Amino acid sequence: MDGLEVLANEGANAAMLAAVQYIRQNSLKYDADALVACLRSHCKASLPAALHDFRDAADCHMDQIAISTFRATMAFAGIEAAKEAGSTI
Repeated sequence: MDGLEVLANEGANAAMLAAVQYIRQNSLKYDADALVACLRSHCKASLPAALHDFRDAADCHMDQIAISTFRATMAFAGIEAAKEAGSTI
């Protein structure tokens, strides 16, 4: 796997895990197709900012901060997707 593929996997995993945790903690009902569509939309919208922050930290040789910041931004995208796709029971 190259670096970009690893970064893509990290971002997708962070978003999906955050969405699932948010849904569970808030007892939300959701349609799987709607959640996937929301995840795709929010991740796509958040990706430029996440990559910008990643590059800024990586350029300063702060590799752990770079990946942590990237994961946090993508996790927030997952939470926003869960909020949009979910409804309370």
